[in-house]
Amino acid sequence: MKESVSAPLLSVIIPTRHRLDLLAECLDCLRPQVQGLTVDELEVIVSDDGVAPTAQRMISEQYPWVRWIKGPEKGPASNRNHGAGFARAPLLAFVDDDCLPASGWAAAYLQAAEAFPGYQVFEGKTVADRPQMRFDEVSPVNETGGNLWTCNLMVRAEYFKAIGGFCEDFRFELEDLEFKTRVEKDQQPLCFVAEARVCHPWRKVVKRDTIAVDSIMTFLKHHPDHKQYYSLTTRLKIILPRFFLLVPEAFRFRFRGIHYVVPHLLYELRSAFVIAYRLSK
Repeated sequence: MKESVSAPLLSVIIPTRHRLDLLAECLDCLRPQVQGLTVDELEVIVSDDGVAPTAQRMISEQYPWVRWIKGPEKGPASNRNHGAGFARAPLLAFVDDDCLPASGWAAAYLQAAEAFPGYQVFEGKTVADRPQMRFDEVSPVNETGGNLWTCNLMVRAEYFKAIGGFCEDFRFELEDLEFKTRVEKDQQPLCFVAEARVCHPWRKVVKRDTIAVDSIMTFLKHHPDHKQYYSLTTRLKIILPRFFLLVPEAFRFRFRGIHYVVPHLLYELRSAFVIAYRLSK
């Protein structure tokens, strides 16, 4: 890929690892002509944590306008930071490799950055591809803002560097919650850009129970002032009502995925006690 003479307006960073088919669908949505921008204006960087085979050959052959770089293999937070380190634009947009940005997604972010120069952090609208049909599928829906999911956000490059990027202590998840918490503590408002729309199709749940507890403990290590939100009483008030919703939801989903939800809720109960015990030590 030939480097542009002038710096692009927006750099899009996509972390990936062994999901070539999903990544290809995402890149198809980000073709400059689909986004209404030129190759010089839109820079797309794929930071690849995969081992052989990686996405390098596919990108070289099918997406020559995309910049492929080898990831650090230290988890998604580190992978996003790594990709951002190669970005040349003053604006950094992050999207996941299993997402489908709508046409005009990038242009909507650029327009918002110009219209609201006082904002440092922007988030787009994230929707699912259909109504939920099973218990054992998830999608990070964000239709009105306030979540700052890493699958659809933009931040000014200088601010991203100043705030320290994503915390690399998180090897698997919750780096977006921790990033949002630092942004809020820095008293930076979030600018919701509804026109920057991304579709995140429902995906089958990958069970990673021990990771969830470890990620929460990592988060509380960095933000001990949030321990009150993870007290046993607080967690039980959130978890227990879900059991009462099982019966109507079971009929609504026609019991599809029911094998997942009960063990998962029981795990959440166990996790609440484990976290409370660790915090008491």
